[in-house]
Amino acid sequence: MSHEPTPHSRELVKGMAGLAIEIEDIARLVHATPTEIRTLYGEELAFGVAQANVEIQRALFVAAKSGEIDAIKLWIETRPGYY
Repeated sequence: MSHEPTPHSRELVKGMAGLAIEIEDIARLVHATPTEIRTLYGEELAFGVAQANVEIQRALFVAAKSGEIDAIKLWIETRPGYY
């Protein structure tokens, strides 16, 4: 492997993972191979997706609390145990 992660590239990978950018595209943008991305940035890939999920859930929750009917419906429908 010839790619060396930097703090900047780690943030880029984390952000792109959160946006569901394909690993092949992430690799191109940080000048690495897809294998290097998976090997060197595994934590950033996982954290980026988790962070994005939290931010979306937070936005949905705020919208539901403010009375937005579609957000309330989606919140209810996506809760565990909803039938």
